[in-house]
Amino acid sequence: MTVFELKKDPPDDETLCKAILGAFGNLRAPVLQRGRTIVVGFSEAAYRAGLRG
Repeated sequence: MTVFELKKDPPDDETLCKAILGAFGNLRAPVLQRGRTIVVGFSEAAYRAGLRG
């Protein structure tokens, strides 16, 4: 799992795009947004944490 702290240490555009885009330029699936947090791709730990509310 990769975590980006966009305020503290933002990645460059190329690094961010490689992490969130699939081979055809679409967002990796699935995508979960909860508040200001976005989880792209599947991570059971991230989904459990994100769904706890």
